[in-house]
Amino acid sequence: MDKSKINEKELARALVPLVGNKENITSATHCVTRLRFILEDETLADKEAIEQLPGVVKVISSGGQYQVVIGTSVAAVHEALKEILDEENTEPAASLPQEENAASNSFRKAFGNLTAFLTSCMQPLIPVLVSVGMIRTFAILLGPEMLGVLDGNSGTLRILTLVGETGLAALPIFISWSASNYLKNQYDSRHILRRVSDLSGPYTAD
Repeated sequence: MDKSKINEKELARALVPLVGNKENITSATHCVTRLRFILEDETLADKEAIEQLPGVVKVISSGGQYQVVIGTSVAAVHEALKEILDEENTEPAASLPQEENAASNSFRKAFGNLTAFLTSCMQPLIPVLVSVGMIRTFAILLGPEMLGVLDGNSGTLRILTLVGETGLAALPIFISWSASNYLKNQYDSRHILRRVSDLSGPYTAD
């Protein structure tokens, strides 16, 4: 494989056999920089070969997860990986038919699916959370209760407070939008604007 031309789809396709093929993948999720696999048998994964792939920083096995550190392109790799795993409706390996193993695998799959849903819903909201947090921090620091740069009647302080409070109040709306995208449902952006405008009532100074 030409390392200088590998893209997200090629990386995803190269990863599948190196973690033991589709049959060994119980679930695959991602966070900000890592692909997080739950594998049936981690001994089938080739750590050294994975770390040699272009775009892979390192591999970490922790907490029952097989984590492949990729970086900011991880979302695109995960999307390509989902497409590859959906190409065939392969059933889970049945090499361990005992009831306790079946129950354990069912729990791991359910936990993996829940983790994937929560992670995928919250990741797009990180910039919103950071921005709202910074605005609220500035409002508190510059306000009369701390540095006193802005007094209680300052228009700037009112705007900062309004934006920060509206952002926090609107989080459920943004979460529903993010969940809708993950579930591939249509969500009209006009709903967000209407809901946010409903939250942005007249500012009342304390």
